[in-house]
Amino acid sequence: SFAKEQDDTGKTITATTSSDTIKAKSTETWAKVSVSGKTVTVKVSVNSGDERIAYVTIDGQTDAATIKVTQAKGN
Repeated sequence: SFAKEQDDTGKTITATTSSDTIKAKSTETWAKVSVSGKTVTVKVSVNSGDERIAYVTIDGQTDAATIKVTQAKGN
C-alpha cells in the first residue's frame, strides 16, 4: 500500500523461485516496476484522484504470482 504522494524509492518484493530469472509487469502505468535479480521494485506516481489499484505479476518461468498494489486517495 502506498500513500498518495509520488514514491521514487519504491517498495520491494523478493521472489522465491527456482527460476534463474524473473520478469515483472504492472497493469497500470502509474505503478512502475523494475527487476534486479529476484527483487522487484514498485514505484508510483502522485495520485490526485480516488484510491487506485494495480496488479503486479511476477513471472519466474515455471511459476508466477500476482500482487495487488493500492495507492491512497489524493486530494
